[in-house]
Amino acid sequence: HLGRQLTRLHETPRPVGRTDHMGIRPEKHPGRYYIGFPILVGLLSGEQLVAIAELAERFGRDIRLTRQQNLILSGVAEEDVDRVVQGMKALGVPLDVNPIRGRSIACTGNPHCNFAVGDTKPRLARLLEHLEARFGEAVQDLHIYLDGCPHACGQHWVGDIGIQGTTIQTPAGKIQAYDVLLRGSLGAEPAIGRPVARRVPSAELDAYVERLVAAYLRQRQPGQTMAQFCAGYTDEELLAIMEGR
Repeated sequence: HLGRQLTRLHETPRPVGRTDHMGIRPEKHPGRYYIGFPILVGLLSGEQLVAIAELAERFGRDIRLTRQQNLILSGVAEEDVDRVVQGMKALGVPLDVNPIRGRSIACTGNPHCNFAVGDTKPRLARLLEHLEARFGEAVQDLHIYLDGCPHACGQHWVGDIGIQGTTIQTPAGKIQAYDVLLRGSLGAEPAIGRPVARRVPSAELDAYVERLVAAYLRQRQPGQTMAQFCAGYTDEELLAIMEGR
């Protein structure tokens, strides 16, 4: 037994990669479960938070907040799982949604951050809804991270698709725009994403991302991640895909 422990101590740590803890999962304590609820762009109202706290106090042990801006209720007895899931759904936090909602992140952004130069949470929500309508469950494994500035509170450097707010000068004046970063990843092949499309006007962002995702879903190899897919193309080729050329 001691020999096995020493062997484990000398093993080289291996990266886990992305984890989300979403859904209904058993705890180590028999008969107890934790339930991870995806929170669209990490937004909840004060009324929702109070009601969720009351639900957790009644049926669970505690509430945990995740790196991906989601919420976990722990210590739920097996006989109360359905009651908690239905209670959260009634509060506007359903469990049965496209997983991309829980796997994508936006920073605080406008109007609450002095550094942000563009909308973040509402802009990402519109993009996710657009992708859901276009591709359905096919996009469930994508991680789209959107930030309003280079500080990367929303981790856009390591998203499958990273998006950073910026601005562009037009004849009508300055408007919101976004840089699109690709090849970022976590896990066994960690990498920092690099800007490929720059200063994409906000009104065109959905179309840029849609074309890229469509190409990825159509041409990827089995098990291939977005970062691996993008690594097979030059920046100019990826930009041409996003621009529809």
